[in-house]
Amino acid sequence: MLWDTHCHLQDKHFRDDLEETIERAKEMGVIGVIIPGWDYESSVSAIEISRRYENIYAAVGFHPHDSKNYDEEKLLSILDHEKIVAIGEIGLDFYRNLSPVETQKTVFRRQLRIAEERGLPVIIHTREALEQTVEIVKGFNVKGVFHAFTGSEEDAKEILELGFYVGIGGVLTFKNARLPEVVKSIPLDRILLETDAPYITPHPHRGKRNEPAYLVYVFNKLCDVLGLPHAELGKILIKNTLEVFRIETEGTH
Repeated sequence: MLWDTHCHLQDKHFRDDLEETIERAKEMGVIGVIIPGWDYESSVSAIEISRRYENIYAAVGFHPHDSKNYDEEKLLSILDHEKIVAIGEIGLDFYRNLSPVETQKTVFRRQLRIAEERGLPVIIHTREALEQTVEIVKGFNVKGVFHAFTGSEEDAKEILELGFYVGIGGVLTFKNARLPEVVKSIPLDRILLETDAPYITPHPHRGKRNEPAYLVYVFNKLCDVLGLPHAELGKILIKNTLEVFRIETEGTH
């Protein structure tokens, strides 16, 4: 059994087959999903989907690309829903700079403050901005996950020293990826699995739309890399997920 800790089921690419997508995931052993928002509308959609399914939860927030459209009043207006388990995805992205850098930093800080005040974990997106992201996070009493990690051992160490988890996705399955070696340096109790669907589709389905059912390819690769039995690693990953997002399911009370 697995949890996909980062999947955009509210994305337009799932509009025509959302129900079937969720069923395929269940058939492959993916029993839970976290849906992060990237702006107000997508956050509301994440909540709406989470209301319809027991083990699907929402995260709400403004992605760095959408920082220029940040509306704190709207964000605060939806924060009390019981299926919200995190603020995210939030962070800094200096690769594409779709919002001005200073705007990104300001909005990131404001959302970290909200997470701190509400006692919520955060889902962090960082691209070409790890050093700046880490420095900002240090100013807040928050924990969570750096999602879609593809960095070096040194990068992982910085994240771990913050007390954060590391989100591992489809890149782990890519040929010539350095990530398999880096993953070996990450403690088992600090790893989360994710698809980032509909993006970052794992091998052997690269080029197609990603979906939660494909998490099994990432999981199988991780088992191979770490040399661990599926049952043993699966239990660890579920425990990590439930702990970071403070989710209580049957048997965890």
